[in-house]
Amino acid sequence: MSASYYRMAALTGGTDDALDSIAGDGLSDGDRAVCFTAAGDYYYELDADNAGVADGVNIIEPDTNAGDKRWVLKQFTPATLLGLVAMTATGFELGTSTVGAVENLRLTKTGTGEWTWYIIDAAGTPVPQAVWKA
Repeated sequence: MSASYYRMAALTGGTDDALDSIAGDGLSDGDRAVCFTAAGDYYYELDADNAGVADGVNIIEPDTNAGDKRWVLKQFTPATLLGLVAMTATGFELGTSTVGAVENLRLTKTGTGEWTWYIIDAAGTPVPQAVWKA
């Protein structure tokens, strides 16, 4: 099953646009979310068996049906984004080398205020993963 992607405007608060408002019973391990808030932008990945104590930023617990599911903040720095492969006027491609295989991630502008993330498969074909709309 592929991951679901969420775009939210708040981390907590239980309002419809807050990350903690997504019911845990509808979430799967590896789901991802981006939260665009006034304080900054945050990227999360769901860990279905985390059960950590929520702190409102680093670990966020769904308000309903959470079980052990927690949203875990992911940190991205130039050191963790390994290798800029290509950059164009409409986007960029990042790549990492793992056990002889190259896995590339491409972000391309696909419309007005719209960007699409692609994984480049072993045959070199871009496979759409998510669309972000501004």
